[in-house]
Amino acid sequence: MKKLKLLSLVLGISVIFFACRNGGDGGDSNPRLTNLTINADNVIEITPENLSIDVPDIYQNKKAFLLAINNTEETINVTNSRSVDSVQTGLIDNIETINENNSFSIPAKLPELNTKFTAKINNNRAANSNTEETPVVYQLGDKKDFYGLDSNNYFKKLAANAELKVIGKHCRIWYKEKTEIKLQNEDGDDITDSALNALANDFDSIFEKETYIFGSNIPTLRFNELIDFTNCDKIDLIVYDLFDNYIEEAVVNSGIFGYFTEIDFYSQNFFDANPQDYQGYKSNECEALHIDSYWLSKNPMETITTAVHEFQHLLHCVNKTVNSGGRNRSESWFNEMLSMVCEDIMQSQVGVSDAGSPKKRLPLFNGYHIEGFTRWRDTANDGKEDVYHSYANAYVFGAYLLRNYGIDFIKELAHSNYINKEAITKALIAIGADEKSYNEVFSNFYNVILNPTGSKFTLNKSVSKTYTINDKQVLFSCDPIKLNEVKTIPSDNINEDLSELIYGSNPNEDFFGPVLLNGNWFNELDPSGMFATYLGTGEVCYDFSKVKLIDFNSNIGYYVVFVD
Repeated sequence: MKKLKLLSLVLGISVIFFACRNGGDGGDSNPRLTNLTINADNVIEITPENLSIDVPDIYQNKKAFLLAINNTEETINVTNSRSVDSVQTGLIDNIETINENNSFSIPAKLPELNTKFTAKINNNRAANSNTEETPVVYQLGDKKDFYGLDSNNYFKKLAANAELKVIGKHCRIWYKEKTEIKLQNEDGDDITDSALNALANDFDSIFEKETYIFGSNIPTLRFNELIDFTNCDKIDLIVYDLFDNYIEEAVVNSGIFGYFTEIDFYSQNFFDANPQDYQGYKSNECEALHIDSYWLSKNPMETITTAVHEFQHLLHCVNKTVNSGGRNRSESWFNEMLSMVCEDIMQSQVGVSDAGSPKKRLPLFNGYHIEGFTRWRDTANDGKEDVYHSYANAYVFGAYLLRNYGIDFIKELAHSNYINKEAITKALIAIGADEKSYNEVFSNFYNVILNPTGSKFTLNKSVSKTYTINDKQVLFSCDPIKLNEVKTIPSDNINEDLSELIYGSNPNEDFFGPVLLNGNWFNELDPSGMFATYLGTGEVCYDFSKVKLIDFNSNIGYYVVFVD
C-alpha cells in the first residue's frame, strides 16, 4: 500500500507581538525577485525596510495572518534559527482516507520522449485532407495484438490477441481477458459485454464535448516520425491487465486505472530505425487509451473519469506537442492540471459523484498546500510518495482558474499554441480578464486558504456555460467547492501535541479546511507553495524585527493579511 509522505513541522517559533517601533533591523538590502505583488487593501507586505506594521483602524479587529508565498522555481528552506527539533508526523496517514470508494489510483510513470518532428514533404496539406493511405476497416470479433508496459517499463504484448468487442461512434473497445487468474471464485476479471458497451457509450457521450473544449484529436500537419492520423477515425480503448499486476491490485485495492502514452503516436519504423535510442520500444500505431480490466470491473464510474482524464492527455499531446512539431512539451503540473479540470467540467456530463472526481484530492490540498504545484513530485525519482500532493495542488489551482475565469478561459488555454505559465497569461489576455498575467492570478491564489468562504478569488462559486456542439445545446456546469467543509485530518490520526501545534485545539475534534499553523513554521517552502500562520485579532501593531523569519534575499514573499 502506498503511504503519504510524512509532513515535517519545525516547532517553537511563536509569533510574538512587541511594542511597535519605527523602522526595522535593515535585513538584507538585496532586491527581492519574487515578481509577485499582491494588490489588495487588506494586505501589508513585510520587507527588510518594513518590519514594524501599524494596523489601520479598520483592520484592528479582523483576523490577522502571516502569509508566506514562494513564487520562484526553487524549494527554499525557511527554518528559523530559533527552531527546536522537528516533529515528524502524518497529517493524513493513508491515501484511502480521501476516497469513499476505498480504492485509489496510482499515477502511471511512463517513458518520456523529447523528439522533434520533421514535416513530410507535402507538409502544406492539412492532416484531415485526402490521403493515399487506406485505413484498416475492423469488424466485431477481430483479433489484434497490443503492446503495454510492465512494471519495469518494458514493452510486452500484454494485450495479445485482444478481441474487438464494441465499435462505437467515436471509439473501438478491445478486450483481453485475464483468464489464467482465478480470484474469489471468479474467472479472470469477469467483465461483461454490458460493461464494455457502457464504457463505449460513456466515451462516445463525451468525445465531441471534450474535443470541443480541449481541441481536436487530428493534428494540423503530418510528420515523418509519426503515424498517419487521418486514419484515426476512432479512439482505441484497450482493456487489459495493465502492468500485469492483477493479483496485487486485488490484494491492496490500489493500482493504475488507465494511461495514455505518446509512444503509440510514433511509427514503429521510426523506433526500429533508431535502436540506439529506442531499443525495445513498441508502438501500437494508433490513438489509444490503455484501460485496466480489473478496475473497469470493480469501479466502472471512476474508470470513465480516468478515460476523460487520459483523453485530455491525448488531445493535449496533439494540440500542444504534435502541432508544434515536437517543440512544445508541457510541464507535468500544467498537463495534469488540465486533465483534472477536464474531469471537473465533464463530471456533470458523465454523472459521477465527488468521490469519483478530482474533488477527492481536496483533503490533500488542505494539508499540503505548502508543497505547491509547479515542482512536480515523482515517487520514482524523489524516493518519496507524495506525487499525490502535486496532483491535489495542481487540481485546486486549475479549479480556481476555472471558477474565476470561466470555461471559455479553459478552452482558450487548451487551444492556444502556448504552454505552462505563458499559456495562462495569453489566455487571460485573450478573454479580456482583469488580471493580465500568471503572476497576477497567482498573487490572489492565497485567498483559497485564508478566505475559503469568500466570493472573490475563490473556489466557492459555480461556473456554467452553454455551447452549441454539432447543432446540439450542451450545458456544462461546475459546482462551488467549499474547502471549509472538507475534512482535513481524521481525528484518529492526530495526537494531542500535533493538534495543539496546528490548530490550538484537542485531538478529539474533526478538522476542516486548509491547515493554518498555530504560530509555527514549516521547514521548506516549495515552488508555488504557501503557508499561513494565525496571528490573532485586535492588535494595533506587529513588530517582526525581533523575529528572524528567513533571509529576505531568499525570494519568499511575506505578508500580513486581514480577513473578516
